[in-house]
Amino acid sequence: MFQRFVLLFLTVGLLSSNAQAKNWDTFEVWQDYLSRHRTECFPPFAKLRKKPKLKIGKSVYRLEGTKLVEVKPRRRAQTRVGVISAPKDGTRLTLSNIENFVAAFKAKKVHWIVANGDLAYDSKGLPAVLEILGKSGVPVFVSIGNGESVAPFNDHVLAAMEKYSNLFNANFIRLVEGAGVTMLTMPGYYDPAYIHPEDGCKYTRKNLQKLSLLARASKSKKLLLVSHGPPKGQGKNSLDVIHDGTNVGDGMLNTMMAKDKISFGIFGHILESGGRGVNAQNEAVKPGVKSPSLMVNVGSASAIPWKMLDGSSAEGMAMVVTVGRAGASYEVLTAAKAVAVKRKAGVK
Repeated sequence: MFQRFVLLFLTVGLLSSNAQAKNWDTFEVWQDYLSRHRTECFPPFAKLRKKPKLKIGKSVYRLEGTKLVEVKPRRRAQTRVGVISAPKDGTRLTLSNIENFVAAFKAKKVHWIVANGDLAYDSKGLPAVLEILGKSGVPVFVSIGNGESVAPFNDHVLAAMEKYSNLFNANFIRLVEGAGVTMLTMPGYYDPAYIHPEDGCKYTRKNLQKLSLLARASKSKKLLLVSHGPPKGQGKNSLDVIHDGTNVGDGMLNTMMAKDKISFGIFGHILESGGRGVNAQNEAVKPGVKSPSLMVNVGSASAIPWKMLDGSSAEGMAMVVTVGRAGASYEVLTAAKAVAVKRKAGVK
């Protein structure tokens, strides 16, 4: 009786997932999808009739629309993700930071690069950032934060995607079925008080519920959520602590991660709390320590000095997050450390 119930439950779930996919929009090619919804932060989930296969390094990806599937290799013991967050400005020093971080990522042989928002407050500065990321030759996933205008962001990323086949707009590609971990993206920010442009990107509970459908349909048990801002924390260990000690994260993210059993998360936005990690119990996780659950605040890649919670001054940081079979760990890259890694490896 129990076995029949389980079979019925799984069958209903599969049919439900298939029904949802059938209701997705259909486009001939990727450019049609982006052009139709260029002014939208949350375009409808979609399928492509023509699903191109893209060879990027040693991997092969199939671009299906809302989904990107890594078809080769089929399995990987661990996935290393280089992360850049919130460079914000387009100054020469900040662009130099990004170049050094990308070089360090390549030296550490990352499989993906994630840039999770606030890439350039002035949209005129965005092409320079995308150019550096595109030249990496590594699969790059960029999504919007709280500081960019939606249409210019999407337009610039589309132009960069036409030049670099390894660069992807994660406002549109919301699920990456990787060879070692499945990544979901939530573009934008939840609090309208901190969304700077009039045409910025605010996500809602409904947007998160739609993303949950993708999470539940995934075949992977290792799920990684990427968003600009962190979940709601409690106390000084958390990733969302601002200078006055207040926790300002989004409680809706906590609910989603718990309900959908998402063990790993990459966030930013609260710059003073950058360079830190916690587990699902909100306990601090030190760099290099493997944890069964891990959420990180990457900090800002900007070269403009920012005062951190411990009183120190940061002039650019990034991370390498490694997700493996036994959990995840992270490494903080300061601007100076990135230069040292780059020089030691001889990476240009």
